[in-house]
Amino acid sequence: MSFADRDGLIWLDGRLVPWRSARLHVLSHGLHYGGAVFEGERAYGGTVFRLRAHTERLRASAAAMGMTLPFSDAEIDAATVEVLAANGIGDGYVRPVVWRGSGQISVSGAGNTVHAAIAPWEWPAVFDGDAKRRGIALTVASWRRPHPSAFPVTAKSSALYSAGTLARGEAEARGCDDALLLDWRGDVADATGANVFLRFGDELHTPEPGTMLAGITRAAVIELAAREGIAVVERRIAPDEIAFADEAFLTGTAYEVQPVRSIDGTAFAVGETTALLMDRYADLVRPKTPAPAVPRPAGPPTVALLGGKLNLVERARALGCRTVVFERPELLTPEVVAAADHVVVGDYADLDRTCAILGAFSGDPGGLRVLSYTEPGLLPVAEINARLGLEDNSTDTVKTTVDKSLMRRLLDGDPRFAVVHGTVRDWDDIDAFQARHGDAVIVKPIAGGGSIGVVRLRRRHAPADRPDLPPFPLLAERFLDGPEFSVEGIAVHGKHTVVGVTEKFLHPDGPVEMGHRFPAVLGDAERAAITDCVNDLLALVGVEHGLTHTEVILTAEGPRIIETHTRHGGDHITDLVQISTGHDLLDAAVRARTGLPVAADPPPPTRTAVIRYLDPAPGTVRRISGVETARYLPGVQEVRVDLALGSRVCPVTSSLDRVGYVVAAAEDPEAADRCARDALAAIVIETDGDG
Repeated sequence: MSFADRDGLIWLDGRLVPWRSARLHVLSHGLHYGGAVFEGERAYGGTVFRLRAHTERLRASAAAMGMTLPFSDAEIDAATVEVLAANGIGDGYVRPVVWRGSGQISVSGAGNTVHAAIAPWEWPAVFDGDAKRRGIALTVASWRRPHPSAFPVTAKSSALYSAGTLARGEAEARGCDDALLLDWRGDVADATGANVFLRFGDELHTPEPGTMLAGITRAAVIELAAREGIAVVERRIAPDEIAFADEAFLTGTAYEVQPVRSIDGTAFAVGETTALLMDRYADLVRPKTPAPAVPRPAGPPTVALLGGKLNLVERARALGCRTVVFERPELLTPEVVAAADHVVVGDYADLDRTCAILGAFSGDPGGLRVLSYTEPGLLPVAEINARLGLEDNSTDTVKTTVDKSLMRRLLDGDPRFAVVHGTVRDWDDIDAFQARHGDAVIVKPIAGGGSIGVVRLRRRHAPADRPDLPPFPLLAERFLDGPEFSVEGIAVHGKHTVVGVTEKFLHPDGPVEMGHRFPAVLGDAERAAITDCVNDLLALVGVEHGLTHTEVILTAEGPRIIETHTRHGGDHITDLVQISTGHDLLDAAVRARTGLPVAADPPPPTRTAVIRYLDPAPGTVRRISGVETARYLPGVQEVRVDLALGSRVCPVTSSLDRVGYVVAAAEDPEAADRCARDALAAIVIETDGDG
């Protein structure tokens, strides 16, 4: 059976995907320039032997090849356990692999995202019982291991294994099972994917480390030999010495302890030492009593999503969940219809109807989970979960985060969070508020987002130049002066984890956000003050589950809360987090709600990611150029322009007025900003409003 055409799941970049969907682009850097490292691991009774040692070596191999593994060791270990269980594998082989993606196609690896995948399959043994008992035949290959100054020979890299591939083909052409490679000096190094041991008298001899990859199985066998009182000597071994050895065997994750019956005409019997270490190794790796087969889950949960966001549908499907999307017809997209298992068209805020429909899924073997990360869906999903007895934030908590006036009243009693505020309905109320609290005021809708309806006032306005106000009650707050940030986090059973702090860049003429940078450029004390403030706020409000996005102003007196939400931040902030850290917030959110493990400590940022929005002059578009040029500039991750010739560009009064953006990333904030600015400068949008 082809390895590309199998049933099952593969862990890819933080989530499980169907086996046949785990693909990479043909222009991936690792495919062209050997920028890939991997591990070979064995599971016995559902448990990987020395999993952490393999994970640590994977990280070290990546570092040796100039790559930073985008997940922590704990996340890789947890993913390995998860993917084995998801595929129902007890005894099998596990292949983690890390590679450079298709960001740039040049010899330099800079600018390429590092990806990771873990694929398991059932594989009881490499050789059949006869070969295991009789031993295998080796031949000395014409290919050699390189000098350590020519290549990092201790990295388990795909490039290094090219010599093994050639040597194995040469051996098979000679009628042998495997090849023995020499190092650059002409001494014995290893086999194509295993280490070699030779017994001379009462001692085992094996090539010294530094000329080849010293395996994890090799280390285990050396430990077992010591327990049995067998001395092990690590030294240079000339190929001429092979003829004087009494026994020979190979060690490796796939081979375990594999006897050798011949090397180019020198015959060996499977002696007592080899047989003893084969038995001791089997005792070490296999359960002492037969383990029951790893049961497949009774069934993944059904995830009902209020609001048809494709990104959440894809995350839930990748985790093996059945998906049910509730959405109003005018907001439903063909992509969501194609991706979801079931689609319910209508107003999900009709709670009686929605709960009645969800009742049809409540008996699913894996249970039912209901969630939403759209602003209109936050309160309905809390109310539905309360009715169905499903775990979620309380409706009072969500009401407090949705209704900004409720939150302000809750925070009034705490001087850390209190901000002068009041409800206003018209300009007379605003004038009265300014008279009491000063001219600098922010006026905004009590609910909603995207800066829609937000007005920043720095002075009193005469009736003739007053901006229009929305026709509903508004919240007026004293203006807080200072840079703005947002804190991205996730709560799991009441434990809040801050993933990072995002820096905001506002439009010079108003409160609309025209860019973000993750992570924010902050001193340690400032960052700690902001995150402590947000953690205290979330505890006070009572947030216990799901993603959080909290907006903060760092004033001269310290951080002050603007507002908080039980959802992720908009403006592609989750993308910036993933580019910077490799951590997928949306995947983590679905995992937390479905009971799957979530990383306790998200990985730290390895680079800075920036989004900047286009800001052309208002008017009718006459010319657009430079978009493709911008896409291929260094560090650019994404470019989007939502305009065509003849489109109308409006003054930016809310997020809905923005017409496109660029996303860039680099190793430091200055370089990331420069990449974003260069991309913006390359894009020319002329309107009839240009001076």
